Amino acid sequence: MVSLVSLKWFFLINGSVLLVGTGQYYLLQYFENHLLALISMMFVKNYVSYTVINSATVGRDFITKGERKQKFEIGNFTKTSLIESASYYYASQIAYPTTSVPFDIIMLIPMSFLFELVFDFFHYWAHRGAHATSAFYRIVHSKHHEHSLVSAATTYNHNALDLLLTNFLPVVLATSIVPLSDYTTILVFWYKSIVEVAGHTGKDTSSSFIQCIWLPKALGIELYSRNHNLHHIKARYNFAKRFSIWDKLFGTYHQGTIHERPV
Repeated sequence: MVSLVSLKWFFLINGSVLLVGTGQYYLLQYFENHLLALISMMFVKNYVSYTVINSATVGRDFITKGERKQKFEIGNFTKTSLIESASYYYASQIAYPTTSVPFDIIMLIPMSFLFELVFDFFHYWAHRGAHATSAFYRIVHSKHHEHSLVSAATTYNHNALDLLLTNFLPVVLATSIVPLSDYTTILVFWYKSIVEVAGHTGKDTSSSFIQCIWLPKALGIELYSRNHNLHHIKARYNFAKRFSIWDKLFGTYHQGTIHERPV
């Protein structure tokens, strides 16, 4: 159902991403030290995504007053932003040159949908693999599960090996399969940062694919923050982060509710 509220958020989110992403696209063309500018902008992008979403009042809280949750740590944020910079650098190197910004904007929803579908497939298997054995889980992924009740800061609570396996590698594979222009790549990474933080807010918010939430709903593959919240409580379910299709196909999907609590 297309409501006035969903339309408002559609224009607000996409308009904001287009504004800052377009600004970043043109700014990068004026920097001689492209890599330094890229890393600096990645830190700014991640910090803006974190502060804006963390301060938002949209959605019902999973976490009640007095419950322990993850605190923001600059070390975790820095580590995540550096590896995300490496992901973006790789993606930008294989992206094809933008010939028409208006055309890329028109194609943004289908291209970003295809990218996120492929990215989520590889993330699903990397994430599921990180839970495959207790020894591997302890070495690679246990840091991310230090807190059963998630908050926006949980987004950055990974060790470096985990980030390389479940973030960097899926980006490399997805961008190698789905051709993106350099302009679209910038926008896709803005959406990526927003979705990562939004999925860990501890709030019951709207469904996935914020570019156009009605598309996954029409296909029956939408995913909600409560689904990922459940993964942090019952770790054998919901390994995907963008859509429910891969968990449904491979038998690891669980609907979850806002009332789920650790046992």
